[in-house]
Amino acid sequence: MGYFLVGIGLSLILISAVSVFVVFTGRVKPAPVFRQPGISLDMSQIAGLPTLPGSKPTPVELLSASALNDISNLTLHILLMGFIAGIGYKIALLGVQLLRPVEVKLKTQEPPK
Repeated sequence: MGYFLVGIGLSLILISAVSVFVVFTGRVKPAPVFRQPGISLDMSQIAGLPTLPGSKPTPVELLSASALNDISNLTLHILLMGFIAGIGYKIALLGVQLLRPVEVKLKTQEPPK
């Protein structure tokens, strides 16, 4: 049972490490969980500048939607894979504890009376 748990734990750690490597090298895209619009500001409202009549204020894009979504999806992927690797560590540690022999050393060689 101990070897089985060690194998399962190490394979979870290995799978999560390979998944993070493959996603960060760009071979595979992370799961598209976030689909947020970009972040933009209307500079005329911030600066308090009057606008000309009939002109439309143009918003300034601080962060594009694709960049925001990519950053969010990569962050979620790394957090999820870290959680899975932590679970693998705990399972492997449990397997190692089952494999380790329990040794009890007594101070005296005589049994108690």
